[in-house]
Amino acid sequence: MAYGAASLEAGMEEKKVATDDIRAIKFLEDALYAHDGGEISAKAISLSSRSGTLLRATSAGVITLSDVSLGKSFGPLARIENGGQAHLEGIILNSDESFYVSGRGSALSLSHSAPDDTRSTFDISDGASLKLNDVQFNAAPSRTGAALVRGNHNAHIDIQNTALVARDSTVLKIDKQSTTRLEKSKLSTAPTKDEIGYFSAAWADGQSHFSATETTLKVENKGAGLSVLGGSQASMFDSTIEASNVAAEGFGVYVTGENSQATLQNTAVRIVGAASLPAAAFTGIYAGPGSNIKMTGGTVDTDGNGIDAINVEAGRLHLDNTSLNTRQDDSAGLRLSKASGEMLQSQIMTTGQRSAALVFKHGGEFNIVDSQLAAQNTATIELDGNARSPLFLSLKNSRITTGSRTALRVKEDDELPINNTPEINIIADADTVINGDVVVHPRNESTRFSLGLTGHSVLTGAVDSTTGRVNVNVDTDSLWTVTGNSALENLHHSGTIAISSLSAGALPGTIVTVRGNYLGNNGWLQLNTVLGGDDSLTDKLRVEGDTRGTTTVAVSNAGGTGAQTLNGIELIHVDGKSEGEFTQQGRIVAGAYDYSLVRGNADKAGNWYLVSGQTTPIPEPSPKPATPDTRPESGVYGANLAAANTLFNTRLHDRLGETHYVDAFTGQKQVTSVWMRHLGGHNRSRDSSGQLKTQSNRYVLQLGGDLAQWSSSQNDRFHLGMMTGFARQQNNTRHATTGYRAEGSVKGYSVGVYSSWLQDNTEHTGAYIDSWVQYSWFTNTVKGESLSAERYHSRGVTASVETGYAWKVGEKHARESYYIQPVAQLTWMGVKADDHREHNGTYIQGHGDGNLQTRLGVRAFLNGHNKIDDDKERTFEPFVEANWLHNTASFGASLNAVRIDQAGTRNIGELKAGVEGKVSRGLNIWGNISQQIGSEGYSDTGAMLGIKMNF
Repeated sequence: MAYGAASLEAGMEEKKVATDDIRAIKFLEDALYAHDGGEISAKAISLSSRSGTLLRATSAGVITLSDVSLGKSFGPLARIENGGQAHLEGIILNSDESFYVSGRGSALSLSHSAPDDTRSTFDISDGASLKLNDVQFNAAPSRTGAALVRGNHNAHIDIQNTALVARDSTVLKIDKQSTTRLEKSKLSTAPTKDEIGYFSAAWADGQSHFSATETTLKVENKGAGLSVLGGSQASMFDSTIEASNVAAEGFGVYVTGENSQATLQNTAVRIVGAASLPAAAFTGIYAGPGSNIKMTGGTVDTDGNGIDAINVEAGRLHLDNTSLNTRQDDSAGLRLSKASGEMLQSQIMTTGQRSAALVFKHGGEFNIVDSQLAAQNTATIELDGNARSPLFLSLKNSRITTGSRTALRVKEDDELPINNTPEINIIADADTVINGDVVVHPRNESTRFSLGLTGHSVLTGAVDSTTGRVNVNVDTDSLWTVTGNSALENLHHSGTIAISSLSAGALPGTIVTVRGNYLGNNGWLQLNTVLGGDDSLTDKLRVEGDTRGTTTVAVSNAGGTGAQTLNGIELIHVDGKSEGEFTQQGRIVAGAYDYSLVRGNADKAGNWYLVSGQTTPIPEPSPKPATPDTRPESGVYGANLAAANTLFNTRLHDRLGETHYVDAFTGQKQVTSVWMRHLGGHNRSRDSSGQLKTQSNRYVLQLGGDLAQWSSSQNDRFHLGMMTGFARQQNNTRHATTGYRAEGSVKGYSVGVYSSWLQDNTEHTGAYIDSWVQYSWFTNTVKGESLSAERYHSRGVTASVETGYAWKVGEKHARESYYIQPVAQLTWMGVKADDHREHNGTYIQGHGDGNLQTRLGVRAFLNGHNKIDDDKERTFEPFVEANWLHNTASFGASLNAVRIDQAGTRNIGELKAGVEGKVSRGLNIWGNISQQIGSEGYSDTGAMLGIKMNF
């Protein structure tokens, strides 16, 4: 049934449709009233009421409106109570009154509506629900400070695809165990007057629950994008929180109260200040006492003086894969006070003055793992030297860098020292890197500061303490690189402490002062010294207390030319009991002098000095610019690689070893099936710098045998076989001027196959083609004088193809014939040495693998036997041959990218002479000697003996 003109009421499950505009004119008369299961629907009409409510639904009554204009009313726009429902779509709002929904089961839904410039609000309470979908609402609530949407006492609010703008008020506020879910929406609040008040885009209080996905919360001037209080829980996913033009009081997220928690996932928080503010006045995220912040992914960015990214006071913080950035002065990346928590796989970057990446005060415990902290213009980490309770900071696999110089600072507090003993403990573990000074200047002189470097961690900077009890522990495998004068209380040393390498023009002189005691636990101390006389400039360790334990001392020469010492150069000064032992690492040399680290005498017995020997330097009559001395180890590395590529290389006659003959009884050509050869040789070479002389001795044993033999004609013959071998070479290199020596060895094995075709007609002339391929693997060693032995491996493939042609040039009689045989061979050498880092840190790379060797030569031989061997199967073939060998690459090694090669191997001449013979029907033997000569003093002498067994 359709109604219009007057008010409309439906009850007792009645269903009514309003078709005309309704104007309720009676006192307290509602325009539409549905109750007791009654239903009212209307479309494209207008509603107004002189003194009542426009919409009222109670006791399961339902009102459904579409494209309806809600006009003026004296009372609320809607009152939905006791299970009533109202569903509004496409509403036109011409009223400033509010929507009230209360009672369990009561519900209001508003969709596809865009009312503008209104003062209407939504008040949801006592288990009622509100659903907004595709709503654009721009309102200035009539009551200053009232929320545009307010949920109370278990209210349920669902907002989707909606934009709510509230002027001079909070947009959404829920309290007393209410819940809200937002999706793809935007809540914005902005004051029209500075003095109006503090507002939030979203506010959760009284153990309420707030959830938002793909949502934007925005606040201006004063307030918070999200406020979480009274034990409430808030979660935001893939969302954005913005606080802009902050000039008085503002936060992106504000959380406080016991058990209050905000969880942010892949959410961006940005706060921008409109004016200069006092330090730490505002923050992107604030966590107050008892609260908890969990942030995974996302960013926090601030741009304005005095705006921290995150500030936690007596709360807990969890960061994972999060980025914090501040861009102005007095703006910390993370500020902690009596706080706890952890930071995982995250980063903090600050660029302003007095803007530390981390400020930690008043005690607490915080863990930083797999993260990066950087401050451009101040200390990266600032700690409170007057903490009222212990402060513990753990760094694991993290990186601390600074653009100022100071990585970590315990600063003076403006407050007077209190009657306590502050404790600050920092552990840098698991490959943590701290780049910058550690400055400890607390006002409270009883402050106890401890820094531990463990698990391959690194500190690069000075430790500067004027007051306080500063203890540093450098554990095994960790490193403190000292970049300036340092002072501390006690030093426990099990790792490496190294005075940093000197920059251009700088001189040694850095002093590490230990005001208390020094304990060495097999630690390593690296110092720089201008090696000269007693007054030489040097870095120094000064201990005002006692020393114990053992420390290894390495000294780098900082440009000293050497001189004779009287008392020595003081490196370690000890005022107390000097029970520690400092031992020298490696040779310490300068000019003609060797220096030794020794304990002092008499009243200087507690100190340690460098003293030089008594060698008298030999003056140069005409000094020349110094040439850098090449380490002899480079010659050994090159010789090792050359050996690995050449030891198993063969030629046809190295394996064949047979004379040409025809069986006297059968007329068939015979070949052997198993062969063995032994090779010994001596090699001499120089390096490309001309400073190194290398000698090598080698031994090679190769075994092989034919797998198959066949012929395609009456005269030719094919061989297919396998071979294997063992080889060993000893190399020795000596530096021509320093006399330093290095030794090396190559030991390895090979396996390969070969194939040969011999034309071998009855006149013993014709062509041959021979080829082989081998895989070889080696163990290599290098041992330099006074250096640790090095061990590495090499492996790879070598291959060859060879050809030749024999002409019979004459014969003396039936027993002797003479032959000439030109030969050519290509050998590819692909054995590669592993890249290797020496114990001293030098990076070694081999060069020359991939070399292609060309051999061109001629062989002259005689084939015959003595008269007494007539009718016997005994034949001999003496020969002589000359070869020219050309290599496309030289073997060598690079030591930290400085390349040293073998010299004189590009073009080599070779002479070889020997004999091959058939002793009996079942035995062949052959042998030869060879001599190779190249440029730059290169030479190689070899001798070989081979044997074959016929079956």
